Amino acid sequence: MILSVAVLFLQLCAFVFLHALPSPLLRYWLDRLLSRGEYRFIPTFSGRSALFVIAAHLRKTVASPVALLPDYVCNIVHRAFIMAGWQVMTYRTNEILEADWQELLTIIDERKVGVLVGASVFGSSALLGFLSDPSKRLQLKERDIQVIIDVAQDIRLIDKIPTDCSGFLHAVVSFNDKSFPGAMGGGILSKTIHKYDSRPVSFRDKVKLYRWFIGKSLHSVRKSKIPSFEGYKNRYDYSSCDTYPYKIEPLQPIKLQLVLGIIGIYSLPYYQIRKKKVIKYGLHLKTTYSETSAYLVISDKKACLDQLVRGRKVKYPYATEHDPNVSLRPHDVILHNKGFLDEC
Repeated sequence: MILSVAVLFLQLCAFVFLHALPSPLLRYWLDRLLSRGEYRFIPTFSGRSALFVIAAHLRKTVASPVALLPDYVCNIVHRAFIMAGWQVMTYRTNEILEADWQELLTIIDERKVGVLVGASVFGSSALLGFLSDPSKRLQLKERDIQVIIDVAQDIRLIDKIPTDCSGFLHAVVSFNDKSFPGAMGGGILSKTIHKYDSRPVSFRDKVKLYRWFIGKSLHSVRKSKIPSFEGYKNRYDYSSCDTYPYKIEPLQPIKLQLVLGIIGIYSLPYYQIRKKKVIKYGLHLKTTYSETSAYLVISDKKACLDQLVRGRKVKYPYATEHDPNVSLRPHDVILHNKGFLDEC
């Protein structure tokens, strides 16, 4: 309790102090915190707009119009590529949300894929395990494949990005309530994409975002507990991306997002300590990076009777992009484990 109060006090002090600094200095600070080797960090209004910026940029430079995405992922990922003009195909992921390397290469060769996308979903590796192998990176480079790594659910995974590969790899991060509290926000890590076209956020919309963030900070959004598995079925996570601030269009990040990004990154060790409260019970599906993931898939249904689990927020399984009433994993029970605002 004392630690929580102390951290909150320091975060509030940092919030006030950082707002007094000019935005260019905040951008530079984030660049120093998040850039890895030659991969430079560029802030964006949101993770989804970062994904669209990369997809749109690559659509102009890559010959093949085919993008290969994981079959189970937030529908926003598919939508961003469709909006950027790509023909989307999917590859199969297994029970722990990982791909098979040989299957990937077969699809890439048969369909002449131009872009391969990996996404960390509930602690999966986002293809980073494969990309850590120089021989596999060479196989992609020989096929002239661009790779996008979406680590929006776990910003810590940027430390797993191989920094010694050429400019065919790009990454997307998010500041929006996955790794730490935020108000949208995010960015791009890339060796080749250093700027993008965007429009400024109106004063009215800036005020909306501040009100939205302060409101959800004071009153955490209430999620349904798990009354029964029947009641949990057929309720899926789907974003229509049609209202502010959830639109995919590139907007310029505002100071609030830069400030929350800096505070959040310094707060990561504290949130990781809090995550261990549930992880230590071992009730979750052991995905590659489940211990740092924002969400846990509960592998034992009986465990949901446990009071610790029943008191936590639920995230519904992802719906498909083409049908919000269909999910590839409809029976998964997914709990928040962010280290903040996890309880109902």
